[in-house]
Amino acid sequence: MAFKLLFMHVIIAKTYTKELTMIDYQLLEELVTFQETGTLSATAEKLLITQPSVTRGMQKLEDELGVSLFDRTVNRLKLNSTGELAAKPARKALAANQDFVTITQNYAHQQDAITIASIAPGPLLLLDYLQTQNDNLTNFVLKPVMSVTEVKESLLSAEGQLAFITDPLDSDYIIEEPIGSEQLYLSISTFHALASYPKVTFDDLADMSFILSDDIGIWHDIIQNAIPNLHPLVQNSEEAIQQLTSFSDFPAFNSNITQLTSNRNTDNRKSVLIDDDRARMKFFAAYVHEQADRVKPIIELMKALWPTKNN
Repeated sequence: MAFKLLFMHVIIAKTYTKELTMIDYQLLEELVTFQETGTLSATAEKLLITQPSVTRGMQKLEDELGVSLFDRTVNRLKLNSTGELAAKPARKALAANQDFVTITQNYAHQQDAITIASIAPGPLLLLDYLQTQNDNLTNFVLKPVMSVTEVKESLLSAEGQLAFITDPLDSDYIIEEPIGSEQLYLSISTFHALASYPKVTFDDLADMSFILSDDIGIWHDIIQNAIPNLHPLVQNSEEAIQQLTSFSDFPAFNSNITQLTSNRNTDNRKSVLIDDDRARMKFFAAYVHEQADRVKPIIELMKALWPTKNN
């Protein structure tokens, strides 16, 4: 009896166990494109191949899967319910394949240089200043200011190795550690009435026109929402801002970081603390565990250099 049961088990296993089928990604791309476009000609045009190639590809895909994916009539080819279902995981497989290629290539390309991003310019300005003070720090690349979503994607895809954020990125793969705070100041003409104040609030700045950079990241929305009836004079270059702050009385902003790193002429200006919780941002250095050994030395240098002035 035992031998008979074992024999039956072997027969059943042989019947239902099939060899793993490896599907060409080109065939999956043709299937997904056909599902999107609805015709062989449109599929061929989008993929820059011939229509007969698409026809052969779809037939080959059916043969390899051992199932029918299409309803065929004399002049019409249409996905059946199995084909519609198959297109969904095919699309996911193509995306996963592209992620694999992107992450691997990014990781390999970035082994020599460390790519760094931030949601505000302050940490990047500090790093740029750090490079001018240390001839050995030539192995990192500073990216333009990014959104929070872009920063997170940069770290998880290995396109970036280090980023500076103000709120957790909600990922088990990303490590975050505090690095320093940025405090916003009013940069005002010494002849302006507010120059005599030891500190101001955002409400004190209501209805005023301000010189603003167009590349201040998260600070943009904070300033816009905090100052009643703000009139921004947005500039897209540091040179323009330097000219305006040197030769006009329009107020501007600086911070404990830019007071250290900026080359702007401040002889005719005074920095006045903005006493508001929204004018202070605590930054965190964010990186994935695999990059810890590479980015830790940079983080420690930044912590040592980070200005602590806040009054």
